[in-house]
Amino acid sequence: MYLVKLGKWAGTVAEVYVNGAKAGMIGYDPYQLHVTPFLKEGVNRIDVRVIGSLKNLLGPHYKNPAPGLASPWHWKHIKEPIAGSKYQMKDYGLMEDFTLCRAK
Repeated sequence: MYLVKLGKWAGTVAEVYVNGAKAGMIGYDPYQLHVTPFLKEGVNRIDVRVIGSLKNLLGPHYKNPAPGLASPWHWKHIKEPIAGSKYQMKDYGLMEDFTLCRAK
């Protein structure tokens, strides 16, 4: 049995494709996916696509909220917009390569 294991990454979920076919999604610890049925003899292509959230698009960018927290009070009593350079942004993607490993 073979597993795709994610290293360091940030996002809401990761889609795994093997040889162009969607093998599944990874979203929870231990951040791995069984891909054996999608592998063929010889060379295989594995793609991992990280899906972020709407945090960078929609915010909130005011009052330094805790990650994942958004509610109407984050926009309450805002007198003027802040500069885009001061937005509270999140990085999304693979920060380390994924690995294909044989399960025990």
